[in-house]
Amino acid sequence: MQTQLMCVTCRVPIDQSESRFAQHVRTYLHEKCVDGWTGSRVKDTLVRQFGEEILAAPPRHGFDLLAWLVPGAVLLAGVGLASALAVRWSRSRQGPGPPPPGDVDAALAARIDADMTRLE
Repeated sequence: MQTQLMCVTCRVPIDQSESRFAQHVRTYLHEKCVDGWTGSRVKDTLVRQFGEEILAAPPRHGFDLLAWLVPGAVLLAGVGLASALAVRWSRSRQGPGPPPPGDVDAALAARIDADMTRLE
């Protein structure tokens, strides 16, 4: 639970903070755990007292949902862009390909015909 809460005075997780506020919250957490409170009940009580800034992770609703969705969308867009660029790059490295059939000059055509008759 302590890793899911932030110290509102120094903005580090409660379990790493040495502020008086963090010490107070750790004591409060211990007392409520002994009293049998659930983690969600304790968290809801702390959010009512100090606001959502006490949570280490943003809530997954409303405008704060963007904090969860935008990184995934950016990652997917980056993978898509990298894939498209890789395909384009690999196609450009294949070379120009064979010349069209009409571009063979007469001397070359005669030599090819001679080679083909010799091989038959």
